[in-house]
Amino acid sequence: MTDSAEAITLRGREKATITRIATYVEKPGYIVTEADYEVLTIRLERLEKVFKYFNNYDSELPDEASELDEVEAKYYQLKTALRKLIKSSYQPQTSDNVIIFHIV
Repeated sequence: MTDSAEAITLRGREKATITRIATYVEKPGYIVTEADYEVLTIRLERLEKVFKYFNNYDSELPDEASELDEVEAKYYQLKTALRKLIKSSYQPQTSDNVIIFHIV
């Protein structure tokens, strides 16, 4: 376990990573391209991992120092946005009982 000051520092680092992912996803006029499928998938995986770390560090702090509610709401918003973007960039097509994967 870490002390409170270290937990706050580590939690802040994870929160900053979540903010960077949000900045990438929430760009005005963001248009999904063919190349974005893999990038978005990696960012979604990273978001999930970072949120787990954030939650672990936050749980080491007293309740009054917790930022979980705020960051958790942002996490769900970002996860939903990333899933929608991934879905819009990857559309499987079928033809004669053969599945053809097509990246749009």
